[in-house]
Amino acid sequence: MANLYMTTQTKEEAQATVDEYNKQQSDAAYLATLQAQDQANAEALAAYQLDKTKYTEEEANALIQYENQVIGEKQYAASNAIVQGDKEPGKGMNPSAAGSLVGMYWLLMLVGRLVGGSLGSKFSSRGQLTTVATIAILFLLCAMFMPDKQILIPGFENMSFTMIEAPVCVLFFILCGLCTSVMWGGIFNLAVEGLGKYTAVASGFFMVMVCGGGILPLIQGAVADVAGYLSSYWVLAAAVGYLLFYAQIGSRAKKAKA
Repeated sequence: MANLYMTTQTKEEAQATVDEYNKQQSDAAYLATLQAQDQANAEALAAYQLDKTKYTEEEANALIQYENQVIGEKQYAASNAIVQGDKEPGKGMNPSAAGSLVGMYWLLMLVGRLVGGSLGSKFSSRGQLTTVATIAILFLLCAMFMPDKQILIPGFENMSFTMIEAPVCVLFFILCGLCTSVMWGGIFNLAVEGLGKYTAVASGFFMVMVCGGGILPLIQGAVADVAGYLSSYWVLAAAVGYLLFYAQIGSRAKKAKA
């Protein structure tokens, strides 16, 4: 969802796309010129794929990074939906830059698991899950309510390492990777605690519950369609809030009544 939010056009970009589409449709000669440019680049790119030795690095980058000038009906429809207010605008970021930032989330998950693996024996599963769930909720709330400011975040754009200008909310979404990295182990340990001979059976049921990783994004996507990208993160805040409840209350085994 964060990637979609970052790469969706801003309202200004959407308006420019709609205006350009209308211009192309009203001027046949102009449209024909753009179609010729797109066709020429497509042919040159095909030739480059056959023999890359004939092209300099600058020429190759120009071919690869070329964006088609002719605006199709689907692109126009998506932009027009933003202009008309039927769809929430995004940040209009370069897709490669946005993908790099999403990759940093997974990198922080790796870092978190390495740190959790080395320090996990010193803290209880309940304490770990409580801590990371609390921090994750704070990160999500900061992301949803922080002012709409841009900051520089290190990342890759068009295969080059650089500082990427991104919304400050994205930084907090990325930092959530540190929190989610150690949740799985803590949840599992608490789920099978005190089950004795039923641990194996409970583990099987627990593994089935990973389907939540496919269901929650669907729910978040449905909420995003109605309430907007940032508002959809209330779904994740509620999910992490439940994990906090589970760590403190829900996971405590109750004695069966005689």
